[in-house]
Amino acid sequence: MKRLSLILPNMDIHRPIAPTHCPYVDCQSTNLRLHQEVVKPLRDTRYQQVIAYRYQCLTCKRTFRVYPPGVNGAPTSQRVKELGVTLYLLGLSYRAVSHILEATGVYLCASGIYGAVKNARRDRPELQRQQVFDAVKTFYGTNTTKVKYHDRWLALSLAVDNSGNDVNDMMLIFDDLADEDAESLRASIALFAQVRIDTLQENVRPHEFAIIPAEEQEQPETINVDGELVYTSSDIAMVPAGLRD
Repeated sequence: MKRLSLILPNMDIHRPIAPTHCPYVDCQSTNLRLHQEVVKPLRDTRYQQVIAYRYQCLTCKRTFRVYPPGVNGAPTSQRVKELGVTLYLLGLSYRAVSHILEATGVYLCASGIYGAVKNARRDRPELQRQQVFDAVKTFYGTNTTKVKYHDRWLALSLAVDNSGNDVNDMMLIFDDLADEDAESLRASIALFAQVRIDTLQENVRPHEFAIIPAEEQEQPETINVDGELVYTSSDIAMVPAGLRD
């Protein structure tokens, strides 16, 4: 049996490269100074906060923030958004993806995932949604979450490396794959994210987490963006009209 790891981008939370000019288009001055360090709360699978650096332009007197790589003004890290986009493009609904992210220790609502997908497809129009995963559910009594793939339920778990080596520090794991299924799934995921296949070692598993209670599986989901109804669907989502392939 094989284990497939969806590797999340590492985050460099150390001080970012200092800006070389004022970002305001009507200024562009190079006369800058570090004004303040600000603690920014962050929704991420590993980090709860980062340091943002506030600079002041000495010419126009305005200030702006500089963030570590993988972080911007949004409350959620870029890699969490990328994970959400990948899971959606592999066939899971917005609500199911939201539950998965919450189980990994972050929260991104269904409409937030919708926005991340919309932005991703604006930047990469070639992205196409596939029905690779059919569903996700929790099995009571085992505290195990699985995704449905080719009529089989694959164990889903999160591996966290807190060693500080910053080498593949976060991975989403799919366990118990036959060799041919591992290669097929890798080909699908590789279109969106970095993946790796390993031989499954007995009794060596990362912590498994629960996601969606079984009784919620057939409840419809409603996605609202800026107060406007986008769509309603079952947990195995239809693609909204604005994102339809």
